[in-house]
Amino acid sequence: MSKVKVQGHASGSGVLTVTAPNTSSDRTITLPDATGTLLNSDGDGSSLTSLPVTGWEYVSTATASSASSVAFTNMASGYDYEYVLDKIVGGTDGAGFYLQLGVAGPTYRTSSSTYDCVVTEVSTHDSGGTVQARADTNKIDILDTAESALGTGTNEALHLGKLFLNDPAGTSNETACMGTVVNFGSDPATAETRSHHIAGFYKTAEAHTSVQFATTTGTFSGKIFQYRRKRS
Repeated sequence: MSKVKVQGHASGSGVLTVTAPNTSSDRTITLPDATGTLLNSDGDGSSLTSLPVTGWEYVSTATASSASSVAFTNMASGYDYEYVLDKIVGGTDGAGFYLQLGVAGPTYRTSSSTYDCVVTEVSTHDSGGTVQARADTNKIDILDTAESALGTGTNEALHLGKLFLNDPAGTSNETACMGTVVNFGSDPATAETRSHHIAGFYKTAEAHTSVQFATTTGTFSGKIFQYRRKRS
């Protein structure tokens, strides 16, 4: 027969009390056949390990303060990644905003003819939309300087964006990116609200463990949140 042992601590002086509830029913508490720590009702869950994770989980945040670029170097194989752009403000009027992928090192893929991308823009005065296509380029454009870029005027900012990367650290797929951003920014005619749909991919299958976000000129400030989701 197994035994139940309650053992005190030689250095402690406190009294631990086990209190019964107000019940007239018999109850049985079955202890697991394992070593571990009980979780208190006011605990944060940090003592619970190896729990399955479903859906998106928060990973990290990069904060830019007058920076020319920020990077995430922690992407792992078997995960899709999502990046949320929060109030990206340019330090230079008319600057574009883009991302580039990197391999271990990190070494970022900056050569020409390595990416294809397209940015579709819809604005308050151009409901039909404008398409900026970039074939055989060195980056994936998020904001294009030809139509709508980061600005320094009142309310000018990339207010919100969400970008999705499909298993970028996997070795067998050409990493693709798609997403949408809302920008109020610099324009050849006037600053206005624009919705941008971004689509692009890196044209060679390889493991991308890093991604950097940068401006075409000058600096930017803001936050980028990183999330991931297990593929299986």
